[in-house]
Amino acid sequence: MPNPYHHGDVPRATLAAAREILEQKPMSAISVRELARVAGVSHSAPYRHFGDKAGFLGALTGLCLDEFVSAQEAAMNAAPQGTKLTAVGRAYVEFAVEHPHVFDILYNPRTGVPLYHPAVQAALLRHGEMFRVALADADAAGLLPPDVDLIAAGYAVWGAAHGLAHLVTAGFAPPEDVEAILISMLRSGTPPPAGQERQQWVPVQKTVEPRPGH
Repeated sequence: MPNPYHHGDVPRATLAAAREILEQKPMSAISVRELARVAGVSHSAPYRHFGDKAGFLGALTGLCLDEFVSAQEAAMNAAPQGTKLTAVGRAYVEFAVEHPHVFDILYNPRTGVPLYHPAVQAALLRHGEMFRVALADADAAGLLPPDVDLIAAGYAVWGAAHGLAHLVTAGFAPPEDVEAILISMLRSGTPPPAGQERQQWVPVQKTVEPRPGH
């Protein structure tokens, strides 16, 4: 196999290597030497081709965020009208559970992720537009309280999905209940559907073991 360093593919090879390693360990545990070995480049190559570590982290975050948004877009596009927002929430949580170290790099300020990086900004714009469409779909379906502030509702749903991602990953919430939980949150302030009984809260118990290394 040709060494990508000699074909001018060092940035692409380095990002692909980092994404591969993130399936096994967090970014904080990945050394430059390991990154270079997996990418098949010289030990001095990885960061140099991105200007510095911040440039590398920005490009990597953009790559991971693009993958994250694509998973939510696919779920939204496949969902029937009136269910797009909960489908996005489910995909959000599923991605976090299946790729915990990738999810961590998107939101962990300790990684020093530069939000101004062009790759990150492009993915954030896509995510914002997707979320706007999904929120409008929920509003049209009557899932949101009447006259709700859609900006506030958007942050509430985002926060709920993000919190659920951590609860499910840690084993404190069952993954199969994610959509029901989100629907319950969306309907807060609106009467329950006719004939539906209210369920009582029960003490939380761990439901699954957390992912190793998370």
